[in-house]
Amino acid sequence: MALAGTTVWEVQTGGSDTNGGGFVSDSGGTDWSTAAAAKETETDGACADHATFVFTSASALFSTNDAVGNIISITDTGDGTHAVIGRYEIKSVTNETTVVLDRDPTNGTDDVGINFNYGGALATPGGLGAVFQTAVHSVAGMIAYIRSGDYNNSQTAVNISGGPLDLDASEMDGKSFLLKGYDAAQTRGSYVGTRPVIKANGNTPANSNLLELKGTAAGHAHVVAFVTLDGGSGAMVGVAGNGTYSIGYMCRVIDCHGTAAFYQANQYKCYSFSCVRGAYAAVAFWSVAESNTTGFANTPCKNCIAANSTGIGFSGSGVEDCWGCVSYNSGSDGFKSGSTTQLVDCVSFSDGGYAFNLNTGSVLINCADDGAASGRTNATLAFDHGDITLTSVASGGDIPFTTTDSVDPDDDDYTLNATANATLLKEAGIGVYGQTDTPDVNAISAVRGAGGGGGIVGMAMLAGRQK
Repeated sequence: MALAGTTVWEVQTGGSDTNGGGFVSDSGGTDWSTAAAAKETETDGACADHATFVFTSASALFSTNDAVGNIISITDTGDGTHAVIGRYEIKSVTNETTVVLDRDPTNGTDDVGINFNYGGALATPGGLGAVFQTAVHSVAGMIAYIRSGDYNNSQTAVNISGGPLDLDASEMDGKSFLLKGYDAAQTRGSYVGTRPVIKANGNTPANSNLLELKGTAAGHAHVVAFVTLDGGSGAMVGVAGNGTYSIGYMCRVIDCHGTAAFYQANQYKCYSFSCVRGAYAAVAFWSVAESNTTGFANTPCKNCIAANSTGIGFSGSGVEDCWGCVSYNSGSDGFKSGSTTQLVDCVSFSDGGYAFNLNTGSVLINCADDGAASGRTNATLAFDHGDITLTSVASGGDIPFTTTDSVDPDDDDYTLNATANATLLKEAGIGVYGQTDTPDVNAISAVRGAGGGGGIVGMAMLAGRQK
């Protein structure tokens, strides 16, 4: 037997990785994992029933109404070394000292003097990973919540208390899983407020990934949502995955100086700052890469922004098509591809190389630029329709974005402003997917050409920027 797929796990800074840490959401009991401390910590657990799994503790005070569905963590092997360390669901309550568990907490032999914790949250992402090391604890459909706070790695080994979380083949492989942050002042399901921050704390993980999520089968994706990862300028990846089955949603990655902020992990409404690359070998939607060496690399992008890259804004060695994307103030080319590619409704402004450094035969549709330092393009294009010429700052033009050159990754807003250049973009039907600090994640404002002209509808949409 295994724990129910409806088990929900909780991580809090004041918790303990020896707590129960979870609750079966459809059990009808009261969830005691939302409290940092264990509901009870006892040393006199006993089991002499290996058929119906009756578990007793003379010191316990199991409440008939609220204990059901909570997870008991057995932390030692008992006086006779027959107890099995692990997590068990309380299926029913007989009385204050007697409960029935979901499976035998022993190896089939009676034991007493079993240490256990009932209720309470886990303390670290690595502690959560340690739970999933045991197959009966990792079941498809599980959700783990991390409450706002700083989670400082104290270990380099993965999936141990104080270490980083690594869900790979030995853990949740082939089992859909959601890891979601939430603000302590909000409900668990909210996407507003303050994210939890997972920090390297000067320790580079053994796998060089601050968070690793790798599913392997279609429909069995690992998702991380509303979490900030801070590499502290260490040589590591923020979120590592393996493509289609690894997803970051409304996450922030800062100061990760390994391969990329998101490596083979698709991102939606995400943000990266001061990393080697914002994304590499992934797919990005409605995301922002700011002040990275390269904004997005080998990553098809839709409605993304690469701002203040020291190198290239959007770079690809293969076919990395972009739709509705903006490269602003890159030190090198705005968009560069090593093979034939297509760019639609894209903008290069104030970039240091070519606006569009593309292979011969590439296609530009309704793309705008101010000429960049080296000019619009170096290639003989198969198609360049609707090229929009913006006026550069050097020749008296206006920056079309609301905020520029910010050193604070929480303050930038790349929505279109009221300048002449912004008006040109609006009239061409090009809308910038900007960031705001509003809690409304569905804020959408249509930006269309005069008279309702064609083009991609612009959106001012939150891309995971709340503090």
